[in-house]
Amino acid sequence: MYHLGLCYENKIGTEYNANKAFESYKEAAEKGHIASMYHLGLCYENKIGTEYNANKAFESYKEAAEEGHIVSMYRLGIFYENRIGTECNGDTTFESYEAAAEVDHIDSMYHLGFCYQHGIGTKKDEVKAFQLYNAAAEVGHIDSMYHLGIFYENGIGTECNVDKAFELYKAAAEKGHFDSMCYLGIYYVSGECNANEAFKSYNTAAEVGHIDSNSEIYEAFESNKEADEEKGHDWWSRSINSFQ
Repeated sequence: MYHLGLCYENKIGTEYNANKAFESYKEAAEKGHIASMYHLGLCYENKIGTEYNANKAFESYKEAAEEGHIVSMYRLGIFYENRIGTECNGDTTFESYEAAAEVDHIDSMYHLGFCYQHGIGTKKDEVKAFQLYNAAAEVGHIDSMYHLGIFYENGIGTECNVDKAFELYKAAAEKGHFDSMCYLGIYYVSGECNANEAFKSYNTAAEVGHIDSNSEIYEAFESNKEADEEKGHDWWSRSINSFQ
């Protein structure tokens, strides 16, 4: 039944049928199939063949996680952290991420680092947070690159290293991380004095509504004599309007 659900959901050898996918996962989950429990949770969470039901999604993930399903452990952490279908519980949030991170689930490494950074369900430990962000960043986790950049820039959990911070912001920005684009723009303006690169970084982030970029981009235009002054004022106005 599980594989039949996958076929209906992913149009493998048949037309897409969300209702049949849901029913297939549900039937298999009721018989104890672990992966089906996880997919049933996804169905409840994302309205695939059924109505949205946070409580049932949580219960499905919980059942699968208790049987050792790694991604369900991660989803369970998300639900605990954000009070989705359950009460917020720092301890179980931490434990869920930790269990998945121990078997190298990358998103869980990042979230576990966040728990250590902010003391969620555990004692605050910036060194461990740094180590986890670093491990996740090394395999391309974009948010971890950004947070690792902040740690290096401010000497959190490690020695201050602005060169590494810059490289991490740059790597994350190139992968589309908007906060990193803004930080990269600041570096170019205040550090390398490269107004053209600063403008490109701010502009990319600002075009998708990043407020900090809207407010910073005017400075990049002021520094760049070849910039379009009218565009600079336009972004400045958008920054002001975003707060109204």
